[in-house]
Amino acid sequence: MATCGVYQILNTANGKKYIGSSLNIASRWNQHRRELDLNQHGNKHLQAAWNQYGSDSFAWNVVEECLPEQLLDSEQSYLPKERTIEALREGGYYNNYTVAGSPMGVKQSEESSRKKSEKLKGRKFSKEHRRKIGEANSRRVFTDAYRRKRGELNKARVVSDKEKDRLRTMNTGRKFTEEHRRKISEALRGRKKSAEHNANNAAAQKGKSLPEETRRRMSEAQRRRQARQRDQSRNP
Repeated sequence: MATCGVYQILNTANGKKYIGSSLNIASRWNQHRRELDLNQHGNKHLQAAWNQYGSDSFAWNVVEECLPEQLLDSEQSYLPKERTIEALREGGYYNNYTVAGSPMGVKQSEESSRKKSEKLKGRKFSKEHRRKIGEANSRRVFTDAYRRKRGELNKARVVSDKEKDRLRTMNTGRKFTEEHRRKISEALRGRKKSAEHNANNAAAQKGKSLPEETRRRMSEAQRRRQARQRDQSRNP
């Protein structure tokens, strides 16, 4: 059975360490080792140390087992409270991120971004792989502390015009199955939006002219919603 929790990769030559968390720690360690042996690891500090000291100088161990929904909170407890890269380095950590599971606040070089992009370009996952990812995500339960933390990070996130264009292009023409639409509808049903959210939406839509096809689809969707509401009122 896979061990879920927080792990440590320790450099026994100098005492420095890398802290991580995973649903399957053994599998994650194998991935780390494979990338390090190929000199392709995304963490340049850990890779440089691996190249300098050799694989025999590194040991990995489980520091805490926990439930999937506790992963990031547990990992964060093993990182410095001072959330700066300087604190990480002074504390003897190879980690690049000060917040567990998040690259927020870390500015990557164009070269680093380009290499990651090329590495992932054209990568295809099998149906079985996608199914397993979907099942793992469906079982995740987020704590209030985690939701609050992610909310704070997302508030500070600034999306560039280039990224907006990429997301818009990626979603253009995307079609959802009826089952997918039903799940989205159920998730959004009863959701209350803040006055600030509504005001921001209104400001964004002000003066915006929608294509005829978009207006037609919106009108059809509105008619379907009204029909469902009538059916529900007749058959409570």
